[in-house]
Amino acid sequence: MNQTITNISLIKATTLADRTSNTTQQTRGQILWHKTNLSSEREQLVKEAFSHCCSNEKQQLADDFVKEAKREGLNNLAETPDGQYALAEVYRHASKDSAELMRDVNREQGSTAVNYTKGPGVTLNIPDFLPSTFYDPNNWDFTYDRPDPAPESDDIYGGRDWGLDENAQLYVNGISYNDIRQGAVGDCSMMATIASVASLNPNFIRDTIIDNHNDTYTVRLYSSHGNAKYFTVDGELYREPNGTPVYAHSGQLNEIWPAIIEKAYAEMEGGYTNIRNRTATDTIRALTGKRSDYISNQIPASILYQGIHRSLANGNPVIASSYNDASRYSGMQIVEYHSYSVLGANEDNNGQQWIILRNPWGEFEYLNSNYNTGVLNRNDGVFRMKIEDYCQLFQGTTLNSRPKQYKY
Repeated sequence: MNQTITNISLIKATTLADRTSNTTQQTRGQILWHKTNLSSEREQLVKEAFSHCCSNEKQQLADDFVKEAKREGLNNLAETPDGQYALAEVYRHASKDSAELMRDVNREQGSTAVNYTKGPGVTLNIPDFLPSTFYDPNNWDFTYDRPDPAPESDDIYGGRDWGLDENAQLYVNGISYNDIRQGAVGDCSMMATIASVASLNPNFIRDTIIDNHNDTYTVRLYSSHGNAKYFTVDGELYREPNGTPVYAHSGQLNEIWPAIIEKAYAEMEGGYTNIRNRTATDTIRALTGKRSDYISNQIPASILYQGIHRSLANGNPVIASSYNDASRYSGMQIVEYHSYSVLGANEDNNGQQWIILRNPWGEFEYLNSNYNTGVLNRNDGVFRMKIEDYCQLFQGTTLNSRPKQYKY
């Protein structure tokens, strides 16, 4: 009996020695694959393994992992959410060939908890000013070869013509509210929100979009719960025969940042048709992650003015909503059922309080024979309005800072 126990112990010891010997011959990637395949905490295990690697070792570790796992192993690992997140971490550091195999597996799996985000052979240069969470693949929602968001309709553009021209660029002469021109989609709330944020904080827009330098752009948006989500879209835009984008565009045809944000928003919502007629509370949340409130303009004008002024002073967008009644605006050039950016609120030397607004069309401004409504006397959609007229002609205001005197 004792001899039997001794023999069993010797067999176990020999087996363990053999395994140890074999392990020393394995690469770190092979070892990581086998540990991950057996572990119940795959994501954490893989993240820790890469955290202990020098930057020049991470690709080798990822490639050895993929080589050992092969297609079958990657498929098996991708069957569980934790395994998918582990693979996403490997994918971050993989070479072009390994990344391509992993994308193939992702496509075979269909809908997964993680969509791979890196284009073939692309190295992303992450600006120093961005938090590391911006490039967290666990939060990204993009597959490199995903088709463009569904168009508004099939007959509003004369075919696809990729890329505006060889001079197309994200920004031309910086970021301005005047860059926004609403296109064929009825998404005036988002266009007004983008213009308002661009007016208040151009750097926020700059931080929202990252140029991946491969004709793709990663855009940060927010869910209805205020959680950051990241969408990567390409610069291929539906265009009119004359080269103007069908959807959002800039006053300068080679500037594409408004179209890129809109395209990412359409991607998030499942198509351009799905971003029509959204409320300003929805679009402010989607672009900034901040909560806002819709307030009826039937409150005292002085109180509404205070709320608008406070919101703008705090750097928060304010959106005005017109009535759904064209007859109310006869001869005034105010568009019914439309959203406008509120760019400013100021008081003149006579104590008159003014609201400065902008039509996201970039033209078609309020007319009033009693006073000049133009701010700079140019047809750019910007005009001013007395607070009393604003309360009468606009149905409501969406803003972040509630007037303290107003009871909800």
